[in-house]
Amino acid sequence: MEVKKLYYEDSHLKEFTATVTDCREAKGGWAVMLDATAFYPTGGGQECDLGTLGPANVLDVKEQGEQILHLCDAPLEVGSTVKGAIDWARRFDHMQQHSGEHLVMGRIYQKFGYHNVGFHMGTGLVTI
Repeated sequence: MEVKKLYYEDSHLKEFTATVTDCREAKGGWAVMLDATAFYPTGGGQECDLGTLGPANVLDVKEQGEQILHLCDAPLEVGSTVKGAIDWARRFDHMQQHSGEHLVMGRIYQKFGYHNVGFHMGTGLVTI
């Protein structure tokens, strides 16, 4: 079953509810899969969203095939409905950095014809 990627539907979504479809012990915590998620996974130079799923802290988020794996610090019961909450300050900072990268690279391309071949966002630092 493919997960519904709510972050593509509403990038300003801060909270959501979803059903836990799988939960397994994993290196560093618990690998939790949901039927829907607003947590953006790591990829393309952008760090993942963090936040909470019910009582568990979300430590990492990665794509795994068509699924989104949420590495959590506590297990969640399969079949249960959980409330997800995005760390909005982090998400908004990433959105601003990502938009800024596009603006800067657009101007660099326009003026010099250079393409961006690498991009990474971190806490307080963007590398292009």
